[in-house]
Amino acid sequence: MTPSERKEKLENSTAVFAFAAVAVFLSLFLSLWVYGARHSAAAGITVVETAREARININTASAEELTALSGIGETKAKAIVAYRERHGAFSTVEDIIKVYGIGPATFEKIKDYITV
Repeated sequence: MTPSERKEKLENSTAVFAFAAVAVFLSLFLSLWVYGARHSAAAGITVVETAREARININTASAEELTALSGIGETKAKAIVAYRERHGAFSTVEDIIKVYGIGPATFEKIKDYITV
């Protein structure tokens, strides 16, 4: 094998390796993305993707999931779930103010992170 043939073979091998590495990376990325979407749906979390954040559906989230919101501890989260069970689904995100313990200040903190 001549030096030029070796060089060409090496370049071809490098190109094949680079292509394979990109293919593996994309496969892994897509698998994780699909896995995350399936498990979010299976857990009852409705996620609305926006440019910067994911929103929590206040009509389907558990008390534990609601505690991920700023200013919502265990007590307020349980109050949201209890209100929802007593009165039915929230029609708008603003309806969360009807829950005892959720006032305008708390609503301002969470409004960009919730959906119905």
